[in-house]
Amino acid sequence: MELAIQTPVQLVEFGRLRAIWEVADEVGIGSAFTFDHLTALAPGARPNAPGPEVRGPQLDGWMTAQALAATTSRLRVGTLVTSVTHRRPGILAKMVTTLHAISGGRAILGVGAGWHRREHDAFGLPFPPTGDRMTLLDEFLDAIRALFAADGPCSYDGRFVQFRDAVLDPRPTDAQPLPILVGGSGDRLRSIVARHADIYNGFWAPEQWAAINADLDARLRDAARQPGDLLRSAFVPSELRVDRRLQDEFVNGQAESRGGSHADVRNRCIIAGGDPVAVLRRFHDAGVEQVVLSLDPMTDPDELGSFAADVVGAIADW
Repeated sequence: MELAIQTPVQLVEFGRLRAIWEVADEVGIGSAFTFDHLTALAPGARPNAPGPEVRGPQLDGWMTAQALAATTSRLRVGTLVTSVTHRRPGILAKMVTTLHAISGGRAILGVGAGWHRREHDAFGLPFPPTGDRMTLLDEFLDAIRALFAADGPCSYDGRFVQFRDAVLDPRPTDAQPLPILVGGSGDRLRSIVARHADIYNGFWAPEQWAAINADLDARLRDAARQPGDLLRSAFVPSELRVDRRLQDEFVNGQAESRGGSHADVRNRCIIAGGDPVAVLRRFHDAGVEQVVLSLDPMTDPDELGSFAADVVGAIADW
């Protein structure tokens, strides 16, 4: 099992993120992600649920990931995730292959269909209906795969995605492949994952993953792929700060936003002072190969270091 982190780029200064990523780079964390939102999210809110406006610094996820890649040497880096409504596929392909080249082959392209209507309205971006966003995601990934593979000019003519004679150079190679991660939860999205993704990231609790993996395995076979072609990655809300008040706020927020009792939250989330190895074991036994700890961006880097010292070695042989 690989341990990864996500550090949201809201309500935080760059120096704090840099310190967290530099510790992660040193202590055996495998991958690190920013997120790619244009406006701050209400903490703990479900997608599209009403919530308080959150104000404060909001860094760009891609610019921040590029800067953080330059301060690290081992972490694989990317966004979890970029909405396909934010950028054209050719532009995003150029961005991520540039990051891949300058980081020595450490980039991951994380994409999803998008959900946060508020940021689209705020920045004047179209927000199509769900079905159209899924079609866009399907074409987007198909087009990026074509660009990655083309040794020369590449064209694409879809319903939402079109380009002519685009040349992508540099591009991924067999020696330095660039994995594509798709995040989300819907039925149609999992079929898109089965056709196009190298990594699937979902919010599922440990007890849900066995059924999700069985479903993905069937869809992969329908797409003429094998179950081993897709790495299974769990997005796990986490609170590594040792302040009991902050831990209680985290548990209350998770129970309110995603349901379940406080015991349920502690069984599916990673919380300092709990039993993180037991929680990770539940995910591992359900077929999860990567756990992404979504951290509060104000986590103290030393707290991440202490956590990793206790956990990374314990799961190394799983």
